[in-house]
Amino acid sequence: MAIVAVGDFESLSGGSGGVVDLIKELFEVAPESEWVETPALSLSVHRDPRLSCFSDSEATNASVVVDCKRARQPVETEGDYRRTILEHLFHEALSSR
Repeated sequence: MAIVAVGDFESLSGGSGGVVDLIKELFEVAPESEWVETPALSLSVHRDPRLSCFSDSEATNASVVVDCKRARQPVETEGDYRRTILEHLFHEALSSR
């Protein structure tokens, strides 16, 4: 999350530091803590397709959700980035059908 403060703060008592203190007070900013690396999670492998099918008598339209479990692919090169865009476009096209 970010907070952006814009203005002439030098004319205020405390200057820009006073604005920072005010923001910390108003938003109850917690003291900085050490970065904690997110643990790597393993995916359970399913050999056969898994699906659920159900109906809702109050639903006003039909809906289909397709989810593909796989390990996160690295995005380090332009080719990797292109692949992620193509995958996103494919899933958007599939979802709009």
